[in-house]
Amino acid sequence: MASENNSNNNTTHISPPAGIPLTKGPPTSQLPSWAQPAKKKEGVKSVLAGGLSGAVEIMIMMPTEFIKTQVQLYPQTYGKQSLGWCIRETIKTRGITGFWTGVKPLLLFAIPKNGVRFLVVNKIRDFLKDEQGEIRLGKMLQWCSWWCS
Repeated sequence: MASENNSNNNTTHISPPAGIPLTKGPPTSQLPSWAQPAKKKEGVKSVLAGGLSGAVEIMIMMPTEFIKTQVQLYPQTYGKQSLGWCIRETIKTRGITGFWTGVKPLLLFAIPKNGVRFLVVNKIRDFLKDEQGEIRLGKMLQWCSWWCS
């Protein structure tokens, strides 16, 4: 009959000798902040945040970009008129959604570009942090001088 009591269980636990870590290499607590293992989701969050912010920027700025492009492409029509006239003419001929004509290619390139930019900036920021987690001017200058040499 099996015993319900765990004290009768004959399992043995093997632990490493004192002072020897279970992992290869130095313990992560002894590594500088820039060499600490990154959380896997941190990079994905950076890319998504950058891509989303790039998309929002494009959608907000597209009406001004559209009017600027119309003035540059058609100076004989749009270039001689006021900004208010250009806005009214666009709404009259294309509707309010006309300001976002041609937005798809911009989004196609802006989302990944801004995602990668956010990721790279975050990785450089993490690299430049000292042991206290702050970015110091000295370390930044040291890194820049190494990079430029």
